[in-house]
Amino acid sequence: MKILRYLILFFILSSSILSGASCRTVSQYQPPLPGEPMAIVKLHFNYAETLPIAWGNVISASIQEGEITRENKPKWQILVNYPHAKLNLPGREYPEIAIQAFTIRAGMPTRISMRLAFYWYTTETRTVTKRDSQGNSYTTTETYQQYHERGCTEFVKFESEPGKIYYLNYNNISIDQNCPLKAHLQELKGDQKFVLKPVGSPYVPKTDERIAKQKK
Repeated sequence: MKILRYLILFFILSSSILSGASCRTVSQYQPPLPGEPMAIVKLHFNYAETLPIAWGNVISASIQEGEITRENKPKWQILVNYPHAKLNLPGREYPEIAIQAFTIRAGMPTRISMRLAFYWYTTETRTVTKRDSQGNSYTTTETYQQYHERGCTEFVKFESEPGKIYYLNYNNISIDQNCPLKAHLQELKGDQKFVLKPVGSPYVPKTDERIAKQKK
C-alpha cells in the first residue's frame, strides 16, 4: 500500500510537470472520431542506462496538431504519461518498454514530444508552526517523501497523411542530455515485411509552446 501511495503521488506530480512548464492546461488527447482522416503513430521508448538511485522510470508523450500562426496556436495534448517499471529488479535492470500505438488526425502538421525520465524519493524533514486547541502556537517536525526526477525530452515534426503508419523511435542515451528522436513512415513491402522511411525533422518549440522541459 505504501508503494501504491507513492505511485499515485508520482502520477500527480509528473502530470504537473508536464503542464507546469506552460501557462496553459494540458489535456488528454482525444483521438479522431469515426469518419475523420486518421493515421497511426507508434512510439518506441529505448534507454541505454539507469540511475542507481532510481525507483523506476516514467514515459510520457504529447502531441500538437495543425498549423501554428499568429491567430492559431494549437494546444499540446497528452498521449501517454505513466510510470513504466520498477528498476533494478533481479535479472531485470533494464525492462523493455512496449511500443505505444495511437490513432491521430491526419492531413496536417504534427508535432510530438517524447520523454523518458527516472524518478526516486527521499525522506525529508521540515519544521512547521501549528496551533493547539487553545490557540497557542508551537513548532514541530514533520517527515515527508520528496519526489525527484531526471530525464530527457525531445521533439519531432512531420506531415501526417491519412491511412499511414508512423514509427517514432526515441533513445535515451545519457539520462538527461542526449535523447535523439527519429520519425519514420512504416510501409509494408513484399513478403509482409515493413520498411521504415525517414520523415519529418527535429522541432524546437518556442518557450511559450514548450510543454515538457528537461528536468535535471
